[in-house]
Amino acid sequence: MPFIPAAVLLDLDGTLIDTERFYQRIWQATAADFHIDLNDTVYQQFIGIRLSDCFHLITQLGGYGFDLVAFMEQLAARETEGWKTGIDCKPGSQELLHFLHERQIPMALVTSAHQAKINRVMAHYPWSDYFQTIVSGEMINHPKPAPASYLLAARRLGTMPSACLALEDSNTGMRSALAAGCRSIMIPDLNTPDNDVQEKACKILPDLFCVIDYLSN
Repeated sequence: MPFIPAAVLLDLDGTLIDTERFYQRIWQATAADFHIDLNDTVYQQFIGIRLSDCFHLITQLGGYGFDLVAFMEQLAARETEGWKTGIDCKPGSQELLHFLHERQIPMALVTSAHQAKINRVMAHYPWSDYFQTIVSGEMINHPKPAPASYLLAARRLGTMPSACLALEDSNTGMRSALAAGCRSIMIPDLNTPDNDVQEKACKILPDLFCVIDYLSN
């Protein structure tokens, strides 16, 4: 029998919006400008973590003499250009948010992204009213895969984590939600589920439409 959640806690990048491939493309292009081989395998380390941690990783890869400021400027220019044409939402995003809203199930956005990026997303998609609370990257000292962001989201909604359903696209995010005690569904994007995540997830589903079906049955 499907779990009926007291609240749903949703990741942003790769779960609600199709940003993971966009960011992979601009990170790899910028890395190539600095003669860094940020191939698909290496890029897996960048998925689901905070921007500050990504910059720490790229600095390590860049080695002696790496100009992080110049890298950040080029990356920001590519990001701004990309957002001018818009970023697609993931299939079923709007429908799932509407489904949960109609059933008066509280929602929290739980993301490693900083508030400035969240504001940019909300300027493209009219989703602000769906979320009772937002937990952003700068609110948390210990980011995903630590459980802090999900624990804070549940606390802000006045629910126990075990009564919440978390939706994530990455292994890092899933480990965070599971460590917090949330029932968790993975909708894989760039990550395939690792063995530990596969074993502990309540479901691995192909898209958000399937989440609606799961909660409807």
